[in-house]
Amino acid sequence: MTIRCNIFFEADLLQADPMVPSRLPLTIRPARFDELAAFARELTIAGTSPAEVLRRHQQGEQAIFAFTRNQLVHVRWLVLRSLWLPDVGVTLQLAPSEAYAHNEFTFPEFRGQRVSPAVKSFCLQWLRSLGYTREIVHVHAANFPSLAVQKRVGYRPTKTVWSFFRPGHPEPFVLLGARKRGSPFLVPGRPMLRPSLVNG
Repeated sequence: MTIRCNIFFEADLLQADPMVPSRLPLTIRPARFDELAAFARELTIAGTSPAEVLRRHQQGEQAIFAFTRNQLVHVRWLVLRSLWLPDVGVTLQLAPSEAYAHNEFTFPEFRGQRVSPAVKSFCLQWLRSLGYTREIVHVHAANFPSLAVQKRVGYRPTKTVWSFFRPGHPEPFVLLGARKRGSPFLVPGRPMLRPSLVNG
């Protein structure tokens, strides 16, 4: 049996939080489609294969790149539609004004330079400029550095979900905390996504 504990956080985009600076000079921006192929090696190191990159692009996901002196140092993905979260065992239902961020990766040689908080700050301002009101993330409870980053940038914890998996089964047989009232809206299992709540 595998037991996972994930903590969900949200950022209120109606509040204009100041940018969190990095210790490195950074250029942060949405990645262009041609850059997804140009940086295929780096994305693979970050844990995303070329096939997965193409799938995400086709489904409307947006990669955010951070560069220092033309070198890619950080990748973050934004999702604007409802989706299945396999490590939790729930479907995250996003409202049209909500975004979800995942698969954030800072290349090892650039860690400890406050790159991740700076990229998060950029994403919040960028999403706010597009009319979004909330960004949602989830972090494994044992990932203490990531938990600290969420709080440093101003994310608020909203739900703690415990998932109990049997070997060889993709969906948990026990799920605790998912149905707690409030954001985010989590549906156990993999139900049909409600069209009215799917954006993109």
